[in-house]
Amino acid sequence: MRRLLAALGVRRGEGRSTFLLFGGFFLIVAGVITGKTARDTFFLARFDRTYLPLMFVAQAAFVTATVPILTRISRSLHLSRALFLGAVITAIPLALAQLHVEGLVVPAVYVLVEVATVVVMTQFWLLSGSIFHSRQAKRLYALVASGGSVAAIAVGMGVRPFVATFGSEYLLITCAGLFVVGAAVASLARGNSAPSRGERPAAASGAGPRARLNPYLVSIAALIGVTAVATTIVDYLFKIVAAEAYPEEAQLAAFFGAFYAVTGVAGLFIQLFATGRVIQRFGILGGLLLLPISLSVGSLAALLRPVLLSVILAKGSEQIVKQTTHQASLQLLWV
Repeated sequence: MRRLLAALGVRRGEGRSTFLLFGGFFLIVAGVITGKTARDTFFLARFDRTYLPLMFVAQAAFVTATVPILTRISRSLHLSRALFLGAVITAIPLALAQLHVEGLVVPAVYVLVEVATVVVMTQFWLLSGSIFHSRQAKRLYALVASGGSVAAIAVGMGVRPFVATFGSEYLLITCAGLFVVGAAVASLARGNSAPSRGERPAAASGAGPRARLNPYLVSIAALIGVTAVATTIVDYLFKIVAAEAYPEEAQLAAFFGAFYAVTGVAGLFIQLFATGRVIQRFGILGGLLLLPISLSVGSLAALLRPVLLSVILAKGSEQIVKQTTHQASLQLLWV
């Protein structure tokens, strides 16, 4: 067992926290993929697709409005409790939406899934960043994040039989349950090293007018913004072409599941054998450069020939790199 841990880069005293975070991230990403499969399927099959661009705008607006509110609520809480609270608050409306996924509930679900994803994922990485310092993170983040790739494989392979047995509506309550259980598992990794936001020193919290204009934070914000714009364009094209290729709801859900399974396999391989080596060899900048390169190649293929295969290449390259090397590099910036 010790040899296996050593091969994975896990040192003495790090095993419990690492594997609890791995398990928590596995469950949370399983919830994210289940929720996104459900929302995309419902919207493309049950609502007017011409409103899809408005959904991207609505997502951004509601996330911007919701995150500060939850931050204030959880400000005085331990980071592990804040993670669990955020998961519960966002999971409840998702579970209730299952009762009637028709009419205006469909776009509401589309936005709710994105809000839940952002809230739970942000809280998860805040907790992880408080447990591992930067040197540990360079070794262990790839292993923790590989839980997401394993989740993509498991959920992707399970979507078709799940929908065939229970129906697509039950994807929402499954998503809500995975968020809550995943947050509970990850919160057990807190140890004694994850203080509440209120316990952190003022310098770390970014208090004061100068800190708000810190060029480092502005650069990270710009990076996140540009990445969001580029990936949203690819995501829009992917969904529209997929909906035209698979007009039936069950077929569309199965396609999304298969897509996440295949990208999960590729992502797991990159997480285990490439992400850590790339970051250690070329630094954070090298890890961040992979996403724009892959987006350029994939988008060029989709632009030249916008058929399903080329769009899958564009979205697949974005999905794989963004959730592996890019995600680990971005989290290291915060650490």
